[in-house]
Amino acid sequence: MRSGYNRDRLLDQIACDCFTYLGRNLPQQCASDEFYFLPRAEAALQYLTDIDDVTPEKIQDHVGYVETDSMQVKMNTTILVFTVLTFAGVLSSVISTTDFNNLFLSSKLRLFIIIFGTISATLLSFVSLVIRRKKRYLSN
Repeated sequence: MRSGYNRDRLLDQIACDCFTYLGRNLPQQCASDEFYFLPRAEAALQYLTDIDDVTPEKIQDHVGYVETDSMQVKMNTTILVFTVLTFAGVLSSVISTTDFNNLFLSSKLRLFIIIFGTISATLLSFVSLVIRRKKRYLSN
């Protein structure tokens, strides 16, 4: 993981991209409180003179935006980081719980187990992602 990584910043950027896209393309709905299922986006205020295009083709374009590689990569990266951090936390908690008196594991061995387990889980997740993408690619 690179130094200075800020997971909140990554989430903020994904949210900003999504809200801006929705506000630009569905300004009337995102600026109104009548459509409770859509977020109120500040970007919508800049486009209130436009009318929302809700034709099936345009809706398909909106769905396509969410499925674009760049958006998908951002979401996958965020999920991977949260998964890795959660796994490391759970693993360290399990080690602390099972060896609460520090009788069996030295600090260096604990750290090694946490790092090794986290890297192994990350690689397993990455391999499963590659396999899923390969299957999807072959099925198309």
